[in-house]
Amino acid sequence: MSAISATISDSETEPEASEASVTTTPIFSFPLSSLLSSSPRTVASTTTISSPKSSFSLVSIPATAAVGGITITQPNQQQGAAATTSPLYKIAPGEHITFGWLITSVLASPTSLTISAVCDNGNTYAVGPTDGVVPGTATQVVWDIWKYQVENPATPLAQAGYTLSVWGDRGADALPRPGYLAGFGGLQFAMYTPQVYTSIEDGALFFFFLVGMVHLI
Repeated sequence: MSAISATISDSETEPEASEASVTTTPIFSFPLSSLLSSSPRTVASTTTISSPKSSFSLVSIPATAAVGGITITQPNQQQGAAATTSPLYKIAPGEHITFGWLITSVLASPTSLTISAVCDNGNTYAVGPTDGVVPGTATQVVWDIWKYQVENPATPLAQAGYTLSVWGDRGADALPRPGYLAGFGGLQFAMYTPQVYTSIEDGALFFFFLVGMVHLI
């Protein structure tokens, strides 16, 4: 059993003939390494039916196809015992975060991706310069976190943990479907605000000042 989706586009051109043409194009989804292997590969097909006034595109995806996914390429994912350490980013002028990814096993490509940072405090922040929305073909986004902090005083970035969330046209909570991109939420990271430096001498003077104030009360 296969899933079928259709796209219809109308043309204002007056009909010149009454016959329709049908073109079927296979869509392949497999890693490049499998070119050297004889193992089975997932194949979908696009059938385009064209008439003088309209065009229909039908995408047929086998029910046995894998669910599309996202693999994070940046920041580098640590392996082994170090994998428990989340990336840590500083909220300060000139600081940027680059998130990179690779989309796999997708036969019905999304037209756009939505990228968010979900904070442990319950807030969700749009990632990147375009309010968290990038083309479906994008493979990375650069987030100027200090610029975001300055431009959003009502919802500033917190010193806390975050989860990167990425999803396609079907939404963040869409059920897994063969050949379609599933929502991603597997990268944890954290942010912090650096403290103002205080020298030992300044700290000692401040301490004695407080002691003197206490005695005067």
